[in-house]
Amino acid sequence: MFRRLRLPREHLLALRAALLEGEEAQGAFAEWRRSVDFDTTDAPSYRLLPLIYRNLGSGPGDDPDLGRMAGIYRRTWVLNTIQLREGERAIAALSEMGIPTVLLKGAAMIARWTDDPGVRMMSDVDLLVPRDRALEAVERLVADGWRPAIARSGPLTEADLDDEHAILLRTKGNSELDLHWRALIYGGGQASDEALWDRVQEVRVGGVRSHVLAPEDHVHHACSHATTWTAVGRVDWIADAALIMRAVGSEFEWSRVVELARLDRSELPVKTLAVVLGEVLDVPPPAELRKLRVRRPAIAERIEISLRRRMPHELGWAGEFFLALQDHRRRTPGLLQRPLIAAIPSFARARWRVEGVRGVIAHLAYRALGRPRWLRRALVRRVRTRDLGARDLVPLEPGSLDLRADREVRGSLVSGWSFPEAGGRWTDGYEAALALRTNARDGFTVEVFASPLLHPEHPALDVEIWANDRYVDTWAYRHGEPGSSSRRVVLPKDSLANAEVLDIAFVLRDPCRPMSLGVSHDPRRLGLLVRELRFSKAVPTR
Repeated sequence: MFRRLRLPREHLLALRAALLEGEEAQGAFAEWRRSVDFDTTDAPSYRLLPLIYRNLGSGPGDDPDLGRMAGIYRRTWVLNTIQLREGERAIAALSEMGIPTVLLKGAAMIARWTDDPGVRMMSDVDLLVPRDRALEAVERLVADGWRPAIARSGPLTEADLDDEHAILLRTKGNSELDLHWRALIYGGGQASDEALWDRVQEVRVGGVRSHVLAPEDHVHHACSHATTWTAVGRVDWIADAALIMRAVGSEFEWSRVVELARLDRSELPVKTLAVVLGEVLDVPPPAELRKLRVRRPAIAERIEISLRRRMPHELGWAGEFFLALQDHRRRTPGLLQRPLIAAIPSFARARWRVEGVRGVIAHLAYRALGRPRWLRRALVRRVRTRDLGARDLVPLEPGSLDLRADREVRGSLVSGWSFPEAGGRWTDGYEAALALRTNARDGFTVEVFASPLLHPEHPALDVEIWANDRYVDTWAYRHGEPGSSSRRVVLPKDSLANAEVLDIAFVLRDPCRPMSLGVSHDPRRLGLLVRELRFSKAVPTR
């Protein structure tokens, strides 16, 4: 269960040194220095060092590490200036197309609130564009030399906009731009973002115009992002909020922050911020917040925040299911305000492709028991949705299907597939399904060109092949064993008999997250990198 954020003493002192004034700040810094080894300062405190340096000025002149802090400040200034210069170039390109932009996070702090690139560390420039202009924006930036940090084989699609909230772009010089089309990662749908766009404020970045969120909206945005696993342990969001509220003064409207929190059900992080700011600044929560009647978050929201703060590979299946269900609620109009259980039928239909209470129970049993074949044959196939015929499906006919090309696959990738990359398309999760339109009555041979994710710490991957919920074969991949880049399977006649759609499922017994292996920060649960499928009519056996 979620506990409110309790700051370690080291982080509390660092924040006070960065935010308080005069003797109070110097006293907090002196106590912090006595309690830490500067050479082993942890990441959250290290990110505050430039702000501490500027806040204290020449105060701690006798500190032997003052020169090192000045060096960290100057290094931050240089790196951020380079990033902002590239960000300015991107904003200018988008402005030429009439695409409005909003700076987020660190870039917004520098442009609007600190006017000093040296005090706020940032790894990239976060830039928000309207969702309905996102595809144009990416196309223009790619034409200007930006490239996706993870190589893609095709352009961004509408489906990608639904699944993701941003794309990380990179220049040849390794400057990074995180282009967002949804400001709130786990927001309450388009309504949340529209509420932000209505109040943006204009700023200048070098020689171009952009925007930042309104002060209250920026604080709420910081609260929302602080609950994610990527921000666990970081405290610079607290410093951001404090600097904004100090600059705005008595005109800061806590009621607006709470209004947004109610819209996307993030009241708990907002309440947490008020308490933590009280600890850091040694003041009680704002009177405006004490007067407001903040709804006690439902248990589902408290569980969600607790789970969001964990690394993806630490969640377990139940945690993954719960967060996926919450994401479905947040992205489906009207569901977030209804009870959690009301979202399960539409979630099960969209995610698991099963209908009704029986379908939900069957799928949960199938997953809990380790996906046994007998249960899929006996029960799961009977509750499967049969609505694939309405999709734009590729026909089953002799030839090849390149999964790197969205135009080729059309609507045939049903579920469990990631975006196209240069080497193919990864399966993402425990099952990936592909559907083809067919009137074939004879068997077909399918040759799959794919590479498994294997590693000394993840040496095996077994993949079951199913055709219209009929088991066909199992492919075993083993680390270190030589193997062909392709595997072949013959689809029997009975899997095609009287069928208008061929539903091919790859059931992956143990897909793995690269981040859990320490090979990258990729949180996806990857199994096979599939490049191409080739179809041919099966040769009759005598």
